[in-house]
Amino acid sequence: MYPSRMNILSYLTIFLYFLKFVKSDNFPFKFEHVRILDKIALDEFRSSANVRAVYYFKRDMARLRTFMKEYDKSAEFLEVYGVKFGVFDCRSQLEEEVCGTEMAEHNIYTYRQGATLLQLELQTMFDVNSIMSNILQLVLLREVPILQRREEREDFEYRSRGVRDIIFTFQKAIGTYEHRIFMEVAYAYSDNFQFAVSTSKQSLQNFDDMTTDDSVIWLLQCKDSQKVDPCPKIRYYGYMDLASLAQFVRALTFPKQFDIPSEGTTSPYAYTDNLNVIYMYYKADSRKTVMEFAEKLVMKYRGVYGIVTIDIENAEPPYPFNGETPAVGILIEGEVSSIFLEGEVTEANIFQFISKTAEEFNSVMVSDDIGDPSGSADGQDGQSVAGGEPSPFDESEILAVETQDDQVAEAVFRARRTEMDLTLVPKLTDKTFSNTVQHKDLLFILFYLPFDDKSMAFLRLYGDASRQLEFDRRNPLARVDCHDWTDVCARENVTIYPTLRIYRNGEKLRNYKGMLDTQNVVNTVKLLNHTDIIDLSSVSDIQTFLLGKLPSGMEIASDSMVLGLFESQHKKEMDIFRKVGKEMEDRIMFGVNKDGKGTSIAKEQFDTTLPAVIVVRQTDHVTPHTVYTGDFNSAQLEKFITEARIPRMPELTVKMFPDLYRQKKPFVISFLDDQEMSQKVKDTLSSIVKSEQFTEVIFCWIRATADDFGTKILKKYNPEGSTPAVALVNLVLGEVFNYDQVTFGSEELVSWIQGSLQGKSSPNTKLPQGDWKPLKEGYNFLAMMDWEMKNQKKVGHSRDAAEEYGIGFDEEGNEVKRSYEIKDDMSPTRSKSAFEEDQVRHELLALKKSRLYHHSGGRKKNHEEEGSDSSRVDEVKVTEDQVKVTGQDIPSHGQERHEEL
Repeated sequence: MYPSRMNILSYLTIFLYFLKFVKSDNFPFKFEHVRILDKIALDEFRSSANVRAVYYFKRDMARLRTFMKEYDKSAEFLEVYGVKFGVFDCRSQLEEEVCGTEMAEHNIYTYRQGATLLQLELQTMFDVNSIMSNILQLVLLREVPILQRREEREDFEYRSRGVRDIIFTFQKAIGTYEHRIFMEVAYAYSDNFQFAVSTSKQSLQNFDDMTTDDSVIWLLQCKDSQKVDPCPKIRYYGYMDLASLAQFVRALTFPKQFDIPSEGTTSPYAYTDNLNVIYMYYKADSRKTVMEFAEKLVMKYRGVYGIVTIDIENAEPPYPFNGETPAVGILIEGEVSSIFLEGEVTEANIFQFISKTAEEFNSVMVSDDIGDPSGSADGQDGQSVAGGEPSPFDESEILAVETQDDQVAEAVFRARRTEMDLTLVPKLTDKTFSNTVQHKDLLFILFYLPFDDKSMAFLRLYGDASRQLEFDRRNPLARVDCHDWTDVCARENVTIYPTLRIYRNGEKLRNYKGMLDTQNVVNTVKLLNHTDIIDLSSVSDIQTFLLGKLPSGMEIASDSMVLGLFESQHKKEMDIFRKVGKEMEDRIMFGVNKDGKGTSIAKEQFDTTLPAVIVVRQTDHVTPHTVYTGDFNSAQLEKFITEARIPRMPELTVKMFPDLYRQKKPFVISFLDDQEMSQKVKDTLSSIVKSEQFTEVIFCWIRATADDFGTKILKKYNPEGSTPAVALVNLVLGEVFNYDQVTFGSEELVSWIQGSLQGKSSPNTKLPQGDWKPLKEGYNFLAMMDWEMKNQKKVGHSRDAAEEYGIGFDEEGNEVKRSYEIKDDMSPTRSKSAFEEDQVRHELLALKKSRLYHHSGGRKKNHEEEGSDSSRVDEVKVTEDQVKVTGQDIPSHGQERHEEL
């Protein structure tokens, strides 16, 4: 008896529900604060009025588990801001459109009210700090704009004049701890101040005190500024932690100066911890002078010192003094009594007194663009003194050294999302190394370090080379990780990484010196498969060789070949030819005929007699061969072959440039596009090359279409130039001569080249002098360590684990649980820094919520409304500049220092 249709539907529903349960139960990650979404929940999630973040899971990837832990921890912190995180399992719900996107698994997608905001790359989301700062920047797109140009910042200042003060920060990158705490403070105080971020020094061009590459924060005092000049600024020199920055901004909300005119009135600073207070006592006759001093102190020390003025004829002085006015005293936070200025109260003495007192109490110094009237070094250079011996090391220079751009490192970092194919490249150990070398007639071994970027870049290409050689039964490629097997690398005397060494029959043959790319390695292996120069025993063999093939019919691996034609009596010449052939066997193919059978070929095809050495270039359509005319000398012959194997008018590429530059000759470069005129110019120059009138220069051409690399070089040489164009470039002298005639006739070009070489005309452009070396020199880290050990007890502050690694990590960078731990005394303990930061964070959020309640007209908002501040933000439009919050267009120190997920 068959079941009814209704029963079938019921069974199917139960089965699908069970399948859904099983698949969700098999999800490889467990979360406490991240929500696992099905299709229905996903649509609701993305439609929220608050920011929502979703990761679309397609497969388990390297280091994804680490990311998921950071993702879950970030969800806990960001939930109080109204932000929630989700994960959608694409494996069982392929109908979701995003799941079919190729790069979906490498991004976090963010939404608000059903609209996609930004895609944040996983490689910029490496820890809690980077996730929180990026998401908070997204939440506050309107409140905290990103200003990358000076014009943007100046316009922002202009619009803020008479309205609000600006708290402006330069961050070395989006996604750092410093950026995160700035955004958390901005969230709480965006009603009081206008906040803005920059990661480009271009926006700081008229900031005289911008002498560091580290994160910096300024207060731009625009509210009371009506002048055309830039808003007066105060630079924050406090510690870069959440509590210190929150305290600074909170102090900015207090009155700039508080005057106590009558007995019984106390200043707002009396109930504030962690804030120094300057007291200025006056009587009627000194009131004007004191108020002028107070105004200048406010402009310099606002947020760092509270400024209190007291009319002692109407109010009781809070701290005793000698009775003479005017008088100036400082109450350092944590102290019970004030320190008073001894001597005459002048503007210069006041500033000097404050600087000296701050130094003695390890207090924070500040600097601004007003200048220190005292003329003291403290006010001029803005350096803070933490007590003890001042550091001889410039922290900004140290940071600059450590964060220099490294394009190889960036390329390696971005490539890590694609797994290397090293299946055919065995990893040798101390036990397998010697045996492998002894039993291979040809073996390439790559010695590398896993944390060296050049090593890892080449290792990937080395793996690709192994695939092209997978049908070579000898399996000629292997590798040694010198981080794991230091003894093997030391025994082999490997001191440079990466080193690719070639072994033959158990003996070291040579180090590979070619380009570090796949095809060059493959070609070198194929060339070394032949243990001797190819013997061409007949005219037919010689003709086959000239066509780029071996007598066996195999293709020759190199683009050029060296043909030696000799008579049997030419023993000396043949010995030299063989010696050079052995030296260059890994770079170019050599073939030889020893019994005179090549006489007719030498005469008819190359117009020469025996003994003859001819370099044949298969890809050179201008002059496909060159005959050696020098003496039979090893050094001269090798030099000839090295230069002659290069085409006479090649395309200038990255791979070709080193061989050309090594000759130290001027370049004649033609910039060509795909139009007919460019082809005519190329043909004209080819005819000049064939005439061999200019053997002292290198002719080459470069493709210059649209906005490619060739066009950029042309614009560097000639800003007004257009294709086709010709330039004579002497890279040794840094001189560029641009051909400026309308027509490109042979006579005109020859005359122009001759005139440029003979100095009859002046160069159109001078290239800047520069060296191919790091922009910043290294620093003596051993001396720095010695100084830190000597002064460690005198230093007032050092970054704790929460600052260095983010909340949830200990001093060694190891993850710790956030739950309370019960020790033997049964008292709950927790990381002090994490606990303090949580307290500050909740105080900031409480402050924000109280303001939201105030703005709501008495109506109590729900949790999410409070967190999102949706009463003031109706809609967020993501502009092109704001997309930079992803970090994709902003160089990130964090990206350079963390492995990709």
